Amino acid sequence: MSKFERSNPAQHASDLDRDAFSRPTVRDLFQRYERDFLPRLAKIGQRDARRYFKVWIIPHIGSKKVEDVTFTDCELIHRLASERTPTTANRVLATLRRCLNLAVRWGWIKRNPAIGIELNSENQRDRFLNSVEIDRLLKALDEHPRRDSADAIKLMLFTGCRRSEALSARWEQFDSDFKVWTKPESNTKQRRRHRVPLSKAVAILLKKRQSQLPDAESPFVFPSRTGTALKEVRRTWARVLKEAEIEGFRLHDLRHTFASLAVSKGNSLPVIGALLGHTQTQTTARYAHLYDAPLLEAAEQVSQAITERTRDAAPRRKPMPVRKNHRPAKVKLRTPKAKIR
Repeated sequence: MSKFERSNPAQHASDLDRDAFSRPTVRDLFQRYERDFLPRLAKIGQRDARRYFKVWIIPHIGSKKVEDVTFTDCELIHRLASERTPTTANRVLATLRRCLNLAVRWGWIKRNPAIGIELNSENQRDRFLNSVEIDRLLKALDEHPRRDSADAIKLMLFTGCRRSEALSARWEQFDSDFKVWTKPESNTKQRRRHRVPLSKAVAILLKKRQSQLPDAESPFVFPSRTGTALKEVRRTWARVLKEAEIEGFRLHDLRHTFASLAVSKGNSLPVIGALLGHTQTQTTARYAHLYDAPLLEAAEQVSQAITERTRDAAPRRKPMPVRKNHRPAKVKLRTPKAKIR
């Protein structure tokens, strides 16, 4: 220990603390990220980010100084998470990269070490319910004893909304006639207010629920037994799928089914994107291939119209008039002469 350290122990401790703060750890980075940036995300985004740090990032590099984090560290976290689910691994890496970008902005590091890591390929699932499956699903939902969770699932099917949007829905978000649902920024993934018109089927569903609620009603459309928002519908969903004999179908696929039905009815991608709350056209573009059948039908109709027009416009040869007392000329048939042998 130096002479200064022996004579000024309190000042020396203060210098050590200041030096530790000037070289923050990844855990310090997340705490500031959680305080300054995370509130801007939707609730589901906040939940996922906290889980990614708790499960994947903090256990591996939480105590490491941010300036000491390397490309290899970030790549290792992505590889370990990829062994669980490739898609989740991409989300973990995106969260870590976003935090390190903030560290660059705050002057903690000069360069983001997570840049350049190759993401896992993500094959988008395209699973839609057909008309028979929809009928069986609705029948199973109508017969389910837990009306709160069953009706929440029906709202997802009829509006294409996300699970979090349905479960956090409040009565105040709907107009008096249940013709419009205005989702607040705090409930949407895009963190933007989303105003969506409601069909008659949804209005009937909501009016029925409202009439059946007790006097001391909850502000939530789908309340739990304690009056708070319903947290999960997984048990109901699993039972309903079993009753409806539907396999390989996720709850989020109800949103894809809504979009596919909208396409089949001739709605444009911008209209579908507005109903789903998409803010970027490429998000809705994943449903573009569903237009193949109606586009082919339209092309066939145009081709048929062109063919018919061409056939109608073709000149017709008029028959030659037959003259009276006209005898057709006799045609002399020439017989080949026999060859002389």
